[in-house]
Amino acid sequence: MSSRSDSTSSKRSASSKGSPRARRVLVAHQRSGVWGLLVAEAASPDGRKARVLEATTVSGDLASVVTEMTERHRPDATIGVLTSGDAVCRAVEVPEGHDAELADASALLADAELPPSISSYRKVGGTVPLPASPGFRTALLVGWPDRSDPADQPVPWTSWSAEMVGLAELLLVARVGGAGGPRAVASLDRQNGCIGAVGAGVDAYAIRTVLEDASEPESFEDAADRCLRGLGQKINAGSVPAAGLNRSLLLDADSRSAIATSVAGARDDNEWFDSFGVALGVACAALRSGLASAALFDLRTTPPTVKRGGVERVLLALQRPRSAAALLAAGLVLALLLPLLISYLHLNGLRSRIAEAESFLAESAPVIAVGSDEDGEPLAVLTLKEQLALYSELDRTRLPMAKLLADLSAGLPATDRDRLTLVRDLEIIAPEQFKVRGIADSLSLVPSMTRLLNESSVFASVTTPTTQSLGDGAGVEFTLEGLISRPFFTPRYPADVNYAERNLAEKIYGEEGAEVWRRGAPIVSAITRTESGLPRGASTPRTVSSTDRTPTRPSGGSSSGTDAGGGTEVASAGSSGSEARTERRDMFQGGSRSGGEEAPPPIPEALTDDQIAALGQQEAMREMVNRRRASGQEGIADDVKRRLDEEVTKLRNRAREAQQEGGGE
Repeated sequence: MSSRSDSTSSKRSASSKGSPRARRVLVAHQRSGVWGLLVAEAASPDGRKARVLEATTVSGDLASVVTEMTERHRPDATIGVLTSGDAVCRAVEVPEGHDAELADASALLADAELPPSISSYRKVGGTVPLPASPGFRTALLVGWPDRSDPADQPVPWTSWSAEMVGLAELLLVARVGGAGGPRAVASLDRQNGCIGAVGAGVDAYAIRTVLEDASEPESFEDAADRCLRGLGQKINAGSVPAAGLNRSLLLDADSRSAIATSVAGARDDNEWFDSFGVALGVACAALRSGLASAALFDLRTTPPTVKRGGVERVLLALQRPRSAAALLAAGLVLALLLPLLISYLHLNGLRSRIAEAESFLAESAPVIAVGSDEDGEPLAVLTLKEQLALYSELDRTRLPMAKLLADLSAGLPATDRDRLTLVRDLEIIAPEQFKVRGIADSLSLVPSMTRLLNESSVFASVTTPTTQSLGDGAGVEFTLEGLISRPFFTPRYPADVNYAERNLAEKIYGEEGAEVWRRGAPIVSAITRTESGLPRGASTPRTVSSTDRTPTRPSGGSSSGTDAGGGTEVASAGSSGSEARTERRDMFQGGSRSGGEEAPPPIPEALTDDQIAALGQQEAMREMVNRRRASGQEGIADDVKRRLDEEVTKLRNRAREAQQEGGGE
């Protein structure tokens, strides 16, 4: 027995186990082009008794009549009956056992005994009520050859059965109704020349199918009589029903009467049994069927659909080398492409969020104040969009700020303690501009500083747009502007500017003072003439005790000895040189070297609207700061203060407009 047959029988048995017994069925049987439709239901819980609800014949529109009867009676199943010529039937004996065991054995025998040319799903087997040897049951094997095309059937019945099943059931119903002894029944298909007969005795049975030429009625009748007589001899029947003209179901009168008595709704006449006798037998068998015989009513026109779970489908696919290779390749592709896909989706999400943010900034353009002056007013006003542009540029350029500050500091002249440069304000404008404001001891230091920066190869186009003398030897206030051309380039400064070889302390205080500075002691030098009459610049380095104030160490471009208060200790030698007196004076007060009070800022002249409109951003901000400082001093007239405040507002607005236009100084 093949593994395919074993698998098919097991599936059919499992299907039968899950199919409950029908309580109401519609059975259709065709005879000579006329369909006999019968609806019956079980009249007892076990289905051994039945009643006929409706029986009718149809020779025209079968589909519409079946639809009406189905809607009216709501049957559990609609069963089509194959004629004896369309089915291959064989009776066998199977060992007695449970219904499930009988069903499995019948299905296995159907696959093994019926012709291999018949598809497995068109082979069924089940027990029938016919005599059998002790310890055995009779099973009917039914095969439906593929030559019978189901597409020719006008109605898609839910399942199919065979005439032999109905004929065997009629004999059982007749015996239950009181017709004892051996009995035989035959179905004649005169149109196709087919005779199907079943006989049952006390301990014997017989099933025959005869194909005969039906073109001559008398010859066909003689063939039917011979078939019944031979059947009667095998079952030891004293008499068998005789064939008659235009008879379709040959059944003796006693059996017919017993069936009509046992089944409510059945009529005891030959015409009724000719039209509905086989359908009645199939209906009674279907209502009474158990697990052992359920497969006889489950013939299919198409292969059954087996529902498998996901795991089972995968395992079946992996059993095929081609499918396994394809699945492995798909897994590798997925493992490689899935991270890329996730990254791509994440990137698209970020781009979408950036687009939303840019759209928000373009529509709302919120304003952010940058910096503040003494009065809390912003020094500049930027939109978020402008700040984002600045951050993007900084992210692109990545200026080395610490290096640039060191390069810029090295370019500030500091030859000795009397020639220093003090940086008051440093501004780097991304990506390549810078501006320096400060105070130099003399005007000659400013061009020297400009030249050094231009020759450094780090800075370029350095100019001095403004210089202003502070008077009384206080120095010069200057402004430098330039470009950062090569931020990562090593500056080219002269050898005397190389602080690695000669540091700032050596330049200002000489080697002796630098040695004291290296030991960690503060340097005290006189920047004014001493009482002993020493010339300017003469000084005596000394160490200050812990009880004295502790000045900071020298740094950058400022002299040492400057403490946190901004003053400078000055030591002057006495007449004997053994004692020194220290005095203190402030070096820088408001940008001036003079020791007096800072002069109040002058009152700026009035500006017209046309003059304000002609100013750039930096000019407007400078004028705004000057007027705000002048407005804050005490003792000015109310009308002047009012004018200054109005000009501050106008200049602030002008600075914002110039910034948006891209203007500046």
